[in-house]
Amino acid sequence: MIMQSSAPAKIILCGEHAVVYDSPAIAIPVSELKTIAKLEEADDHFKIILENTQETLTESDRHPFIYLVKEMYNSSRLPKIQISVVSTIPISSGLGSGASVASAIALLLGQVLCFDYAQINEFVFHAEKHFHGQPSGIDNTVIVYQKPVYFRRNQPMTFIEAHTTLHFLIADTGTPAPTKQAVALVRSLYEADRVGVPQILARITDLVERARIQISDGNLSELGKILTENHGQLQQLSLSTPLLDQLVNVSLEHGALGAKLSGGGMGGNMIALVQPQEIEPVRKAMLDAGAKNVYHTKLEGRINDYAH
Repeated sequence: MIMQSSAPAKIILCGEHAVVYDSPAIAIPVSELKTIAKLEEADDHFKIILENTQETLTESDRHPFIYLVKEMYNSSRLPKIQISVVSTIPISSGLGSGASVASAIALLLGQVLCFDYAQINEFVFHAEKHFHGQPSGIDNTVIVYQKPVYFRRNQPMTFIEAHTTLHFLIADTGTPAPTKQAVALVRSLYEADRVGVPQILARITDLVERARIQISDGNLSELGKILTENHGQLQQLSLSTPLLDQLVNVSLEHGALGAKLSGGGMGGNMIALVQPQEIEPVRKAMLDAGAKNVYHTKLEGRINDYAH
């Protein structure tokens, strides 16, 4: 018996940090980066082999992935199976590597145990709690369902359907994104300025709402402007870095419709909205400007651009 499943990475399109203050955010799956989990019978005992980090977890380990499996089986005694996991997602980069591994495992066992997507999503959310304490729930939902999500804390998730295909380039700075430090920085700024910072967060909220409409309408030019303006708001919160700014600037100079840092900031990734003909020029400009890696991902739309 050999079974396999996969789960994508994810990236925040707009609304990061404001989402902590009950504002909305939009996240999208990154299918070009993924985790693959393979299940096969084992001779001795249950194990999870994490090939990227060369770790082997057994049912006695206190690890979020083991908690996930035990919760899915509703038992502390696990069957004699081996789950091998390999991922192309950079760790600590804001691309949801941990949630993707948990999702790939849960989707795999969901086939065995006959769980639906809603149940699988809940299992992965519980695993995320073991990793992060109080996760928003946006990462696991985007990754499990592999669909763009409009998210607002304590409100039901809403999936977004793009009107036309959207192409994005994601540039990795090679510097880990210190999310907790970035969130703490914004909190300190908020406490120090109870007028200016809420105004920035309100502006970001407005940008997210507008982005949601432009994605559904297929207005790429306006969506690009929104992303770039969102970057400016995050700059005001001291979340960008010289390299992130440089990557944003060169992508715009070489034809991107819009660009911004993505995620916690202070490192990590930026994202640029591009037309298909601009993918290679913008990618080269990003690499020349110092990006360690550049990934292309796309959201398929209701209308295929190449059909006209």
